[in-house]
Amino acid sequence: MLRALRTAALVFLAVLAADVAFRASLLRLLRPEILSPTDGAVVTPPVKVRWEGPREMQVTLRYAGREEWDLGVRQSPFEIPAQFLRERGLYSVGLRATALGDWISVSRSFSTDGEPPPPAPSPPPSNELASKLAALEDSLQQMRDAQEDAHDENTGLYEENASIREENAILTEELQQMAEAELRALGQIAAMEREYARLAEEHRALLVELAQT
Repeated sequence: MLRALRTAALVFLAVLAADVAFRASLLRLLRPEILSPTDGAVVTPPVKVRWEGPREMQVTLRYAGREEWDLGVRQSPFEIPAQFLRERGLYSVGLRATALGDWISVSRSFSTDGEPPPPAPSPPPSNELASKLAALEDSLQQMRDAQEDAHDENTGLYEENASIREENAILTEELQQMAEAELRALGQIAAMEREYARLAEEHRALLVELAQT
């Protein structure tokens, strides 16, 4: 009886392991696993995308949740052209099954920090465009000159204001000194008046004493 139970347990475990392996292999065949770029990687354009699973997937590229590009059906591996990665920031590449759509999908986020590719050389400007560029350069130069004049004027006003503040400080100090001198003069006048009153009183007393003799 015990041997039969052990045999049944071993058979159950073997069936369970086979079922897990089958489900894992089936899931790998249906659901892709992105191998590169790694999640959160900082890369330099162009970016190579590689996955395990279905051979062909519908690929979508998103930038910072604002822009989205449908890159069509691609096979692993493939490169995202640098023209889609001109802006620095956070990107997300998404894979969807061509048949089941969003039922089987996966995404991977990454960032770019490399310098964007140089723009394609533009054709020589026409006479009209050259005239517009020359007029724009003149306008920019005039604006720079006006900005320099305004800067010089502001500097002069600042210096003048500083000079006025210094003069005000000097005048304030002089007024304070004059007020202190006036207070001292008033004190001296009051003392002189008291001395005069004392001398006048002594003089009157002396006159009274002379009159009595």
